[in-house]
Amino acid sequence: MNPTARSGIFASIVLLISISNLTAQDTVPPVPSPDTVTPVVMPDTRENWTVKVRTSGGLTGNGVGGFTLISTGSLTCDPPGPCSARIQAAAMQSIGGLINSMNFLPWVRQTASSNPTFQYPVTRGLCSDCVVTTMVLRIRDSQNVEWAYSVSWDATTQSKVPMDFMRIFQDARELATQRSTR
Repeated sequence: MNPTARSGIFASIVLLISISNLTAQDTVPPVPSPDTVTPVVMPDTRENWTVKVRTSGGLTGNGVGGFTLISTGSLTCDPPGPCSARIQAAAMQSIGGLINSMNFLPWVRQTASSNPTFQYPVTRGLCSDCVVTTMVLRIRDSQNVEWAYSVSWDATTQSKVPMDFMRIFQDARELATQRSTR
């Protein structure tokens, strides 16, 4: 290839890269000023909570079941089974501690009602036969306002779930699993 042709190809590549950079710059949202940022408000207390886990999808489309764990120590399973039980306060302390230390900053508010609902933005995976897990954490504050935080994931998107939320899920699942194997 002669030097003139090489220069033309190089110039074309540089032009394409420049155009793509300009297009990318147009799609970047502007940085909000401190005057336009809405402060993140969080529940004033986190002692009364519910962790609800449901699954769907998989080969049958029905998932693999789920459970609900309440801060009072009540555990129920879906479908109803041997894991429904009362859990001792000592076993609940680790989950309560995780909920009290959870970072809610990256969550996106879904409603403007008196009961705020937040969703963590995890995109759906490409796995059509994967089991999808949905976890909803509900917190009732001292003003009796219920705050709801939810996220759904499958095996291909699990790594995008916030670490503190995943730890709450794992500890709650461990308690449910211990009850179902007794």
